Amino acid sequence: MSVAANMCLASLGSETGGSIRQPASFCGVTGLKVTYGRISRYGLVAFASSFDSIGIFAKSNTDIACVLEVIGGHDEKDSTSSAEPVGNYVHDANKRFDPSKVKIGFAKEYFGEGLNEEVKEGVFAKIEMLRSKGFSVNRNFSAAFQISYTGILCLNMRRSIE
Repeated sequence: MSVAANMCLASLGSETGGSIRQPASFCGVTGLKVTYGRISRYGLVAFASSFDSIGIFAKSNTDIACVLEVIGGHDEKDSTSSAEPVGNYVHDANKRFDPSKVKIGFAKEYFGEGLNEEVKEGVFAKIEMLRSKGFSVNRNFSAAFQISYTGILCLNMRRSIE
């Protein structure tokens, strides 16, 4: 990826179901899939129109915020682009917050048999680092979330075809 290789400060990509977030994670950079309509999709070849969006790759939240402030907003060539004003994302990205007010949960069921030990250790090391910084971590976050999330996806899919 060009950002990870220091060929550029930021780059754009399209996402239908993980094509920004997963490569960013694999390459150690930050990836943002924006809310539908925040960035114009004009010129994008859509695979699943109601799911496709433009996303941003960069090395930091601040760099992503800078790009989003420039390319976010309404585009008269894209009827699905949002008319909501573009926020001051750089300011928001640099705000300090109280980590004790942030709860992180994960489903323990995802860390069972078949998961690569190196991946498992890496995730748990990051979780412990976050806990040491004051974040609240809930290890008992159950698969009930998966069921409710699946329900939300089904409702959203239903809305998109009605």
